[in-house]
Amino acid sequence: MVDVARHFIPTTKLKEVVDLMGAVKLNTLHLHLTDNHAWSIEIEEFKYLSRYASFKNKTYTRTDVRDLVDFAKVRGVKIIPEIPAPGRAPKGMVSPMIYGHYGYLGKCMSMYFNTPEYTSQPPAGQ
Repeated sequence: MVDVARHFIPTTKLKEVVDLMGAVKLNTLHLHLTDNHAWSIEIEEFKYLSRYASFKNKTYTRTDVRDLVDFAKVRGVKIIPEIPAPGRAPKGMVSPMIYGHYGYLGKCMSMYFNTPEYTSQPPAGQ
């Protein structure tokens, strides 16, 4: 698993990782693309998320992702993207810029959501 939401990694470096994975017969790369810290992938329907909730305005475009997937496929590596929402959605989702365009993107964004009716697991640390 590579956490590119919290630590943006350029696609050139990700390709190096994929190349090395293929060389040692590792076949799956899990990309953690979003978290409560950043939204690192551009999605056309949610363009304001990548603009206002990205880490230092660094995001992967649709072309970047397709190129990486094609690169990995040739080397026998499957890319599994993870885009968790809304429970671990970016803090930026509740900023005025995001809220003004989309409203609340999840029921739990307007209240404390670490309760049984909103989560299936206990709070962290238990």
